[in-house]
Amino acid sequence: MKMYKNKNKKIILLYFDGTLHKYTTKFTHETHIHDEPIDGAIQFVKDLFDAGFQVVIFSSRGSHSEFGLYANDWFAKYGLDKCYIDMLQYSNVKGPHDVILDDRAWNFDGNYPEVSELMAFRPWNKR
Repeated sequence: MKMYKNKNKKIILLYFDGTLHKYTTKFTHETHIHDEPIDGAIQFVKDLFDAGFQVVIFSSRGSHSEFGLYANDWFAKYGLDKCYIDMLQYSNVKGPHDVILDDRAWNFDGNYPEVSELMAFRPWNKR
């Protein structure tokens, strides 16, 4: 899926599973989105748009050609207004961005972590 850069906006990549939706139900298919949003997720997406971000939903589910349609339905089901849904973009690749929000990322601060720290890493909802 192609992302279009708006030169006047910062791009945020939001990982879908575990960052926007709870991802507590076992994965069954790219287009089956079983879980509800994480508390505050829908408002957060609105706030990003209102602040001027270009919002790209990033997921390996994005490799399925209809993921965006299913995700749009999911966002609508949980109260994201159509005006925001129409601005969402989807990708299955880590394209150009200014910031990324992902539940399975380690923040690199110029110092490499101990390998043992990476081995012990758990996403926020698995700790």
